[in-house]
Amino acid sequence: LKSYRVGRGESYAPVRKKKAADLTKEMLDSGAWKTTEFKQYNFQTLGEKVGGGYLHPLLKVRAEFRNILLEMGFHEMPTNKWVESSFWNFDSL
Repeated sequence: LKSYRVGRGESYAPVRKKKAADLTKEMLDSGAWKTTEFKQYNFQTLGEKVGGGYLHPLLKVRAEFRNILLEMGFHEMPTNKWVESSFWNFDSL
C-alpha cells in the first residue's frame, strides 16, 4: 500500500495569475516588464506548420493550355538556352 502527501508548492496561489507570454511596447514604456512574470520559452518546439500557397489563376490557365497541347501531340522544346529574335516572334507571323 502506497500513500502520497500533497502540499502547497512555492508557487501556490489561491487565484491563478496568467503569466505574460510577450514583451509589449506598453510594458517597456511603463517599466512594468521589470515586475511582470513571464512564461518560460520552450526552444524545443517546432512551431506551427506553414500553409502552402496557391498558384496564380493565370499560371493555372497556362498549365491547362500546356496539358491540352501536349495531349494533342505537340512536343515541348527546351527554349531556355537560346535568345529568340524578334523577327520570329513578330515579323514572320
